Amino acid sequence: MGKILEGFGARVQKSVFECDLQLRHPQKLKQKLDKVLKEEDNLRYYSLCAQCVPKVEVVNVPR
Repeated sequence: MGKILEGFGARVQKSVFECDLQLRHPQKLKQKLDKVLKEEDNLRYYSLCAQCVPKVEVVNVPR
């Protein structure tokens, strides 16, 4: 699943990815993930409005 998500965005932790799906095709990503999703997996989608995106604060990013 990680390789699929890396094709759509950036890995920010071992199992956390940030993907801007406005630039990509969200349905295409969801279809690909549905094919590999296991029962024990936990997948969440968080939508950020255009006003919220600039307010995202990232602290102590590794170089």
